[in-house]
Amino acid sequence: MMEKLTYGSLLRVFVVPAVCLTLFSPLRSVQAEEEQLTLAQVKQILGDTRDFSGRDLRGMDLSDMNLTKVNFSGANLQKTKLKRSILAGSNFSKADLSNANLEYTDLTKARLANAVLKGASLCPANLSGADLTNADLSGAILAHAVLSGADLTGANLEGADLDEADFTRARMKNVRNLDKTISRENAKGLKGPKGK
Repeated sequence: MMEKLTYGSLLRVFVVPAVCLTLFSPLRSVQAEEEQLTLAQVKQILGDTRDFSGRDLRGMDLSDMNLTKVNFSGANLQKTKLKRSILAGSNFSKADLSNANLEYTDLTKARLANAVLKGASLCPANLSGADLTNADLSGAILAHAVLSGADLTGANLEGADLDEADFTRARMKNVRNLDKTISRENAKGLKGPKGK
């Protein structure tokens, strides 16, 4: 049985060693019935640590937060809501952001190398100068996203929606499946085979 997510239980998670976190992760779902966490309480806890590498944060709602330069490398962020959050300079290398909501986020100069962003919504996120080398963006929604100066070397774009995305000065060497994107209508700075 999963522990209810309360302020006390979340605080214990960040105090115990990472090994214990995998044994009982109250962060797996936000189904608090007793004492619901307020955004201020979550911000207070997040302010105490900037390192969430390897943590299981699936399904959490971290919307509208300033998470600048936080380390999420290798973290499980599947279906996590980060809508309108500031994630500039944060490290998401090798993190799993499958089906995450990253709408209206600031991911300027974020590190997303080898990250899994399958089905993630990044409309209209700012990914200027972001490192997306070898990232899996298959099925991701990048419509209206700003990727100017981003590095997409070796990234997989199969089934991605690139409608009106801005790829000005983006590095696109060895991008995989650019010809299999859903939409590239009015995308700026894209070169290569036309999408559907």
